Amino acid sequence: MKEKTLKDTLDLFRLKLKLREAAKGTQQNYLLAARHFLDGIAGEKPTELELLHYIERIRKKNSKNFQNLLYWALRSLYRELKWEWPISRGPVTPDPSEIEQVVMPLTEVEKLIRWTKKSGTAKDKALLALSTIYGLRREEILRVKPDDIDKENKRILIHTAKRGRKRWHIIPDVIWPFIAGYNFSNELYLSSLCSYFNELCQRAEVKRAPKMGWHSIRHALVDTLKKSRMDIDDKEGKIHHYMRWQRQSGILHVYTHYVDEVVDREIFAAHPFLKWWEEK
Repeated sequence: MKEKTLKDTLDLFRLKLKLREAAKGTQQNYLLAARHFLDGIAGEKPTELELLHYIERIRKKNSKNFQNLLYWALRSLYRELKWEWPISRGPVTPDPSEIEQVVMPLTEVEKLIRWTKKSGTAKDKALLALSTIYGLRREEILRVKPDDIDKENKRILIHTAKRGRKRWHIIPDVIWPFIAGYNFSNELYLSSLCSYFNELCQRAEVKRAPKMGWHSIRHALVDTLKKSRMDIDDKEGKIHHYMRWQRQSGILHVYTHYVDEVVDREIFAAHPFLKWWEEK
């Protein structure tokens, strides 16, 4: 596809997504996916054969999560540009509910943190700190920008995905140098974060099971916090608040309010991974 045609097509898709009030993270991910697809198109618009070959290549080389993202991004691209979608028998990638969630073993999380502290790059330390301390998804890691770092108060603003709550978090003193020492204006891409995680595990000689990724650390954090003997009232509610999930339904939850800073400090006191960042 010629550069001008590509630019105009992506610009039109961007405006359509914006008019539909799609979440900013969704807009960014769908545009990246659309560019990835359209870069390999020869003519003014993709042919059915080009689309099917592309989907076949994606299925062979990428995780199921990434396949799913690309599939729905392309469906949206075709719908918004009024191109005929040639696949009539439903998704060629699995439904999200069918994707197995893999929890990273605590021994491997510990090994990854210890190696990164000692031998990792500034980027390694910053991204792993975000993942292990706050349980960020890939999309949420991508959304962190320099303006989200409050240097005066040592806080970070997390732009939560999947309609969760956006909120400020305290940055523990031991984590602060790693967050402050990285330039978050550097461009990151959703697809490259998967391979980056795999490469980081290889360098740290961490055993990475199939389908294991950033989300596996998130699962390990939540699972360990839930099983911990945290001596605080309403443990489940505070974990829910700390992870920035959508507000729970029900009248009791409507009238339950938490103070962000208080919840952070209570969670940090029992945080399973923070101690490995603190140890010298």
